[in-house]
Amino acid sequence: MNILTRRLAAVCVALLLTAPGNTAVAADDPPTNLLAADLDTGFDSGQSPLTMSSQTSGGTQQIVQVSGDNALELRDASQGTNLSSYFYHRWSAGALKDRINAVYSEPVGSPARQFVLQYDLARSAASDKPVAKDIYAQIQFGNFDNNLVPRFPVPAVSVTTTPAYTGTSGGLSRVDDTSVPQYRFTIVPNGGQRLISTVELGFSVRVDTGGTDEAITVDNLGVYEASGGITDTEPPSAPTSLTAAVTAGSVSLGWTASTDNLGVTGYDVFRDGYQVASVGGTTTSALISGLMPATSYDFTVRARDASGNISALSTPLKKSTGPYVPESPAPYPGT
Repeated sequence: MNILTRRLAAVCVALLLTAPGNTAVAADDPPTNLLAADLDTGFDSGQSPLTMSSQTSGGTQQIVQVSGDNALELRDASQGTNLSSYFYHRWSAGALKDRINAVYSEPVGSPARQFVLQYDLARSAASDKPVAKDIYAQIQFGNFDNNLVPRFPVPAVSVTTTPAYTGTSGGLSRVDDTSVPQYRFTIVPNGGQRLISTVELGFSVRVDTGGTDEAITVDNLGVYEASGGITDTEPPSAPTSLTAAVTAGSVSLGWTASTDNLGVTGYDVFRDGYQVASVGGTTTSALISGLMPATSYDFTVRARDASGNISALSTPLKKSTGPYVPESPAPYPGT
């Protein structure tokens, strides 16, 4: 191809790229692993970033090679104590904590955000007495109240039914929210009323007394933010099963907790249609005082979530306070 032909070809390519409908589109940026800045997620250093919670559980950890790459084996051996071996990393500063708190600091009612825990897993030693419920991964928050901030955004869910654990190829396979739905967790803005102080990622392995060793191997730990926010418009269910204990001047109410797709954050209590009390989302009782003796009242309760959605009122509970009981007069002097 001569110089003139090459120049004409270059001009034609440029015209095609700038023509309507032919605009070049940049590839989407890959998602950011929010754990990568906080710990050695691929164990490239040859050292484990995890700490074993007890030195008497029979647990051990070691860097192993899987297909030429570093991975971390977590093992539990029966030593008569029948304890699980728990390995964790806890930190108080870093990208994941900062991002979680940034979401919590957004105004109440802002779109919630979802995050996904994922890692690669293989069962590297199969015990004849594994304790399935204690073979899991979890994430734990510090400064939780289980109302605005959960203690376990990712709870301890057994991985023993996942394809990665049950597979027999010997290779590592991905575990994420497709195999453990609880690995997708939601952070609901609370206006900065409560922020987390620490994040902890932990793995548990356990074999029953007298069993052979159980071990899992993990690699490529990650927490990723799912794209797009969640606008929550779903209200909590209405509280149910109101009960009451009465005195002459008060009523102690109780009820069955409401449910919500993102979590109940509070309850409002009404007496004859007027709000007289509010309690947190983990409380299912309230004391209403200052009432008239021998008087009938109607009580209802409603639930709230962090997005400002309000449930329907509970079925009313009609209760009468007890009769007035006068105080006994003071004994006559000298008697």
